[in-house]
Amino acid sequence: MSMSAPISYRNPILPGFNPDPSIIRVGPDYFLITSTFEYFPGIPLYHSTDLINWTLLGHVLSRPSQLDLRACEPGMGVFAPTIRHHKGRFYVTVCAFHRKSRANGMDPMIGPRGFYVSTTDIWDTKSWSDPTYYDVLGIDQDLFFDTDDRVYLSVSTWIGDNPGSPYITEIDLDSGRSLGPLTLLRRGEVGNKISEGSHIFKKDGWYYLLTAEGGTEVEHQEWVCRSKTGPFGPWEVGPTAGASKGANHDNNGDGDDDRNAGKDPIVVNPMVYNGNHPSVRQTGHMDLVEGPDGRWWAVFLAVRPVWDGDEPLLSQLGRETFLAPVEWRDGWPIVNRRQPISLDGPADAGLPRTSERYTMDLSFKPDMDIHSAGWYHLRTPLKREYSLTHSPGHIALFGGPYDIRVDESVTMLLQKQTSFRGTWDVQLDYTPERAGEEAGTTVWWSKWCFASVGIRGVKRKHTHKHKHTRQHPKRPETETMGGQIRTGEPGEREEGEEGEEEEDGGKGEEREVVFRYPDPEGDEFKETIHPLDTTGTVRIRILATPLQYTFFIGPSPTLSTPTSSAPSTSGSTSKPMSTSPSASSSSPHAPAPASLHEIGSIPSRSLVRTRAFDSIFTGTHLGIYAMGTENQGCRSAAVFGGIKWEGVRAGGG
Repeated sequence: MSMSAPISYRNPILPGFNPDPSIIRVGPDYFLITSTFEYFPGIPLYHSTDLINWTLLGHVLSRPSQLDLRACEPGMGVFAPTIRHHKGRFYVTVCAFHRKSRANGMDPMIGPRGFYVSTTDIWDTKSWSDPTYYDVLGIDQDLFFDTDDRVYLSVSTWIGDNPGSPYITEIDLDSGRSLGPLTLLRRGEVGNKISEGSHIFKKDGWYYLLTAEGGTEVEHQEWVCRSKTGPFGPWEVGPTAGASKGANHDNNGDGDDDRNAGKDPIVVNPMVYNGNHPSVRQTGHMDLVEGPDGRWWAVFLAVRPVWDGDEPLLSQLGRETFLAPVEWRDGWPIVNRRQPISLDGPADAGLPRTSERYTMDLSFKPDMDIHSAGWYHLRTPLKREYSLTHSPGHIALFGGPYDIRVDESVTMLLQKQTSFRGTWDVQLDYTPERAGEEAGTTVWWSKWCFASVGIRGVKRKHTHKHKHTRQHPKRPETETMGGQIRTGEPGEREEGEEGEEEEDGGKGEEREVVFRYPDPEGDEFKETIHPLDTTGTVRIRILATPLQYTFFIGPSPTLSTPTSSAPSTSGSTSKPMSTSPSASSSSPHAPAPASLHEIGSIPSRSLVRTRAFDSIFTGTHLGIYAMGTENQGCRSAAVFGGIKWEGVRAGGG
């Protein structure tokens, strides 16, 4: 009887926007948390018994009393949490960094004040306590419980000429107060000299310090130090690879770094560093865990670059959670046999391999917790603006008064995009009662980088011979329609269009389809408008590939050509809309059904630009939204259903 060959597990183990992992094990159960930045609820809590198949239990920060993200800037929010277990109680420590922008050179930056929350019942994700705050500002907080029950806080902060380094102090756990001054743990040695993401643990009488070095970009890597004295050090830096920076030194093909074969002094640092690896980069922010069988594992963030020909692009999925085995040699942890991290884990690890294709059927029930199903708000909501009972089996959004591009609590629900290739389907029943009210679906990175397809109200046309228009304040974003710059409020018709425009006393407005996307050559957003000459439910589909998102709508509406009064002169993609299946024939995806009509596409690179104001450390979400107009919320509900994501894992993930 033949034996089947061992299989490799897929990396990442938590695909999509899941950076800065921290992990513990209690009995047979692993618990892992990641950062959430400006999204609420904060800090997803995942559970697994095999390190590969993870279930979202809920979130650590699920109440406004725990996390208030009002006015949080894109790319700010919850950074690098740590989870620990001590004497039957679970602890998560973190910070919330709200704003980094300054009004002028004299305006001091508001540093984040860290805190911890705790619970004795990790299975009840509503049981986490309100925060206990520390006396120290900084990011990437870590709690270390020594064997004598003394508790230490390490935090990356900025003191003197340090660009960012980890410091430590003993604290009183009940109050969070520091019991002594901060002591420097380590100065970074590589890249931009930043050292962050510190974790301290103890094994076999040694204290170990893990730090992420070089910033979280291409020079990102993980280093380890150890001390026999205590958590204040002094720290011995693990033997380094020198100029090689973790390059492969497997000379005999056995999969091991030959310098660690016993003939030469072992090499430990950097623990992981992939450099310009073609498939996996930016490895670091590591945590370690011991399994029930005594084997050790490392979890850490990494990025899968997207290749456009010979050009590597930043991944629109963001920073994801990867896994690698750890071996102990001469009192030092050796990660992945010092081989580069890849999309396929070592076959002899004995871990299962996830399937290539998967489906997330996002159905709704009246009594469900939508957050445990993976839905996120953009910032902490001021009030509940969704209903699961308004239309049973669906979710209804009651659009608030904020535009989705405002740094406030907007009416939008988002799911992490978890593979480069996939199909996002949404059904939407929405009849706006005022011109300018809008609801739809979106590919969202930040307010600076997103694309959306929405149903928007426009004033009804009448047959009176006179014409008048209500004036609206101009929105700050430039909009184009049919190649012309629009300076009026959405929902207001241009001069020269037929018919009178006036409000309709709440009886409902005509509808138009608006495709909004970032100008690839500038900082503004453009719009392509299509009149919608039918009532009832529409279906919207987004087809994703590594390099492009393509948007479709159908099947019941009759869609005419985009509103236009002049040939395009500004690079707009506005064009006549085909009503045949060939509308998607140029798409890199499988053809859409004949009932769906392509209305536009964007390159994925438009989501991940690195301008001074962009937020490059988050990841793409797919979502639904509704928004009012003229500083008022929507009068009618936008009812969504049939929401589904069908993904294809390419390569390792």
